[in-house]
Amino acid sequence: MKTTVQLLLYISVTLLVQSQSTKDLPSPAANLQTLATGSYVIPMGNTLQLNASGYFNLRSYGLVIHLLNNNVKIKWVIKAGKLKDGIDFSGTAEKILPSFTSAAACNFIAGPFVIAPADTTGVAALVQSFYTSNSLSGNDRPAVYKLTAAATDVDVRYDLTGFIPKVAILNDGGNAAIHAGYLQKAAVPTANYQVAMATDLISKCYTFASEPHADVTAIGSSKIDAVRTFVTYGGNFLAQCEAVLSYENRSNGYFQTTTGLVKENAAITTSSLAYPNADLSFSQFQGDFSISQGGSVRNWQLVAFGSYKNNAHNHANNTTGSIPVGASVSKLNPSGNAGGLVFYVGNHDFSSATSYPSVNGIRMYMNAVLTPVSLNLDCSIGSTRMYVLPLKAEKFTVSQKGGYAELSWVSYDLSSATRYKIEVSNNGSIFHQTGLVSSDTAVTNSSAKMVYTFREPIRAAKGSLLYYRLRSEDNNGHSEYSQVRVLKVAGNFDFVNVFPNPVASQLEISLPVNWMGKPIVYELVDLNGKKLFRFEGSVNSRIQQFNIRNIGKGYYMMHISCAGEQVNKSILKN
Repeated sequence: MKTTVQLLLYISVTLLVQSQSTKDLPSPAANLQTLATGSYVIPMGNTLQLNASGYFNLRSYGLVIHLLNNNVKIKWVIKAGKLKDGIDFSGTAEKILPSFTSAAACNFIAGPFVIAPADTTGVAALVQSFYTSNSLSGNDRPAVYKLTAAATDVDVRYDLTGFIPKVAILNDGGNAAIHAGYLQKAAVPTANYQVAMATDLISKCYTFASEPHADVTAIGSSKIDAVRTFVTYGGNFLAQCEAVLSYENRSNGYFQTTTGLVKENAAITTSSLAYPNADLSFSQFQGDFSISQGGSVRNWQLVAFGSYKNNAHNHANNTTGSIPVGASVSKLNPSGNAGGLVFYVGNHDFSSATSYPSVNGIRMYMNAVLTPVSLNLDCSIGSTRMYVLPLKAEKFTVSQKGGYAELSWVSYDLSSATRYKIEVSNNGSIFHQTGLVSSDTAVTNSSAKMVYTFREPIRAAKGSLLYYRLRSEDNNGHSEYSQVRVLKVAGNFDFVNVFPNPVASQLEISLPVNWMGKPIVYELVDLNGKKLFRFEGSVNSRIQQFNIRNIGKGYYMMHISCAGEQVNKSILKN
């Protein structure tokens, strides 16, 4: 199988965070550690982290993100099995910032953040710079504590090392200001969030996306497809108010249910709420929340005869019969991978910073922002990726054969698939169907290996990028997208080819006839850019041979330059 340059780039730049096990799902496993004397703690409870108005200081979230931006190693403590407002850990600690308070016994609740002693160098100065850059004074400055004795059996849910939140506030419904307001109240650095559109998610660099109120007419199919791609590959997404129904109640939506949700908007008092997953990240807040605060969608329930899927679970619901629901989460990627979460929360806007039901709505949003992902850890916010986000695929490749794009893929057991739609895009965001291939399994009813190919002319796209993906469909309306492959259409259709590939020893390169007699340069480099050899000469034969028997196994790039034209070919050495 030939490996494209883009796939090699994808392999080399993709980073994975630690195995997540079931950290994002109900009944998480405990991860008990000892916090050494001298550990810093950023408390997240209402008692130890109060602002000048006497309410929880939301700016503590901005402080955490500021420290992550500066490569501080932070861990998020959440005790598995705790109930609402339960203690995460207790310890003896002194407050060191913004002012000093002598050591005392402290109960840390609502998901505190901790920094090991070895990682605290320079942190105090960074905290002071956060105060200054946000013009904070008095108790509006988030508090930082320091353990004066070791704390044992502390349940570390997430290691946030290397994780920098990159927030896309979606404006498809024209209400981006709502979620921008949450981030501003939390003093999140402006470098960590941008206003974007849903279709940006598959081609640009974000870890988290959120859509405030957006009517169904504003959320087209391509936007839902983009969000599904984003979360299936490991990003996190939050929809609020009307956006919950706009994303869920579509045939290519159904992120949490089989048939959708219907708004209930029942008047539920805060005293009647249950918090069934108080030990998961979304529910890290202290005090009351409200699922009846206001807006066109405040709470909801399943459509009749529907059921939950994708490990969907509630975070705030009525105590009677578990309905209606005002906050819920599902997980679309494998439980062993970080992220892939879809958060839903009701109410139109949490605008008040002096009412705990509103403050805690903002906290739920910020908790979603800080829940780790397995996506876009290695790039700058909003930058354009060289590839769109790939999904599950079976040996799906795209290559240029003269003036044609040739797609090839393998199916091992897709007996329900009746057809494959080939979709193409020239920008990585908006796709259209360009071909259709019927599934052999629909004819043979076989689960054996099936190999498919598709070709289409691409001369009109000379010198540009084309993005290809497959959409498998069955007769029940179910569909699944493949990975997206990127093809750089060569400017010269007199094709350059390398064979065999993979190669063991003798590599042959076929050259176009119009290169005959012209000077040529060959360079072989590894994926780190190290040059292994360089050969200069003139083209006196359409076949050039190289003996690479002594080169180690792995992927390499052959750069070929002739008569002002450049060709890059990927090579797998066995």
